Amino acid sequence: MNKLIEDYLDVIQDDSYINELSVIGSRLSISAFGIIPWAILRAISASYDKASRKCGIFKISNDRDACINKARIERSEKRIKELKDNKDKCNDKLKPDKCKKKVDDRVKYEKDIIKKSEKILAKLKKQGRA
Repeated sequence: MNKLIEDYLDVIQDDSYINELSVIGSRLSISAFGIIPWAILRAISASYDKASRKCGIFKISNDRDACINKARIERSEKRIKELKDNKDKCNDKLKPDKCKKKVDDRVKYEKDIIKKSEKILAKLKKQGRA
């Protein structure tokens, strides 16, 4: 278990930790807490996240990370499209400027998710793991 903790700490200090963190973190949590608590946590997260269910709940690999990030990009792009299509409905609100600002803030948030997910995918592809 000490080897896993050392690997985990080494990866966190390195800049390329993003793609390795979940795999090492999963293995570390399995060894530290056992398989049952890890499986329970994965099952709970899958009940809230459609991408986790789509990409495999109990799978530990970089393929799963790539799949989840692709699903997050698709989800965010779909949300941005819906937000932009429904932005005209803000004119019917009591405070249309406030409504439009909320929509713009949400679009910015979704674009940030896309940017982060694309960065992770690029690192996985660069290492040949996506």
